[in-house]
Amino acid sequence: MKGLFLAMAQRLGIAVALLGDPDVLLLDEPVRGRQPRAACLMAAT
Repeated sequence: MKGLFLAMAQRLGIAVALLGDPDVLLLDEPVRGRQPRAACLMAAT
């Protein structure tokens, strides 16, 4: 994931984690590196 911006690397990591269709997905600092609007929307859900 070298060369990716932080937000892009996080999106890729989430996508890879979801490929296994987990029942539960725990996110550590899910809003780190996100744009303020996206962070608010994620925190509200």
